[in-house]
Amino acid sequence: MFLLFQYNKGYTPSWIKSKYGAWYLDPSSWKLRRADEPLEDPQSIKDKEMSESKKKSLAMDEQLAPLHGAKSFKDFIEKKDTRVPEFLERVAMFQAKAIAEQEAAATAESGHVASNSGVGSTKAYSITS
Repeated sequence: MFLLFQYNKGYTPSWIKSKYGAWYLDPSSWKLRRADEPLEDPQSIKDKEMSESKKKSLAMDEQLAPLHGAKSFKDFIEKKDTRVPEFLERVAMFQAKAIAEQEAAATAESGHVASNSGVGSTKAYSITS
């Protein structure tokens, strides 16, 4: 009995049990997988891939926003009166945000300069009756 146990300890099967899919899923979505591997919903896999591509798309849109070509393309689309692509709407949003930040910075800068201009000056006012 002891010898049999030692012999079976080193045994590895030449085949691996596998499954394809579940009865409730579309057979075209079935893929070969190991039996011990959990079954994942194909829709959730697509959502994960989509979210990763959306992140990359947002990063790309943020890079496109300051470029002149993006603004020119938006003007062209508006001039032709056609549907504005989704990415161009996001680029326009980034552009509007950048313009608002620039205006806020310019307003703060000009307000700061205007308030400091009268600090050290002495002005004489004469009142005549």
